[in-house]
Amino acid sequence: MNIYSADVTSTSEYYFDINENYGKQLVFIGLSMVLIIVILTIDAKIYEKFSIIYFARTFIFDLYMPVLLYDSLFFFIILEILLTIC
Repeated sequence: MNIYSADVTSTSEYYFDINENYGKQLVFIGLSMVLIIVILTIDAKIYEKFSIIYFARTFIFDLYMPVLLYDSLFFFIILEILLTIC
């Protein structure tokens, strides 16, 4: 695994410095690994059980969001992403 911006110098004392690009990438990789483990340990029946609720909620928001946010496409895209994640 490579870090995209490997700009660690001899003056760098802390590898998880989130002010630097490599620190942000390492934190993202760590959090992603934890999220992957959590998702894989959840029983698949949970996803099947609650899929209709997620679908219905997303469908309803798809119908009403253009009315509420007719001019804010960027906000609509972000909201759609958040709704599919939750």
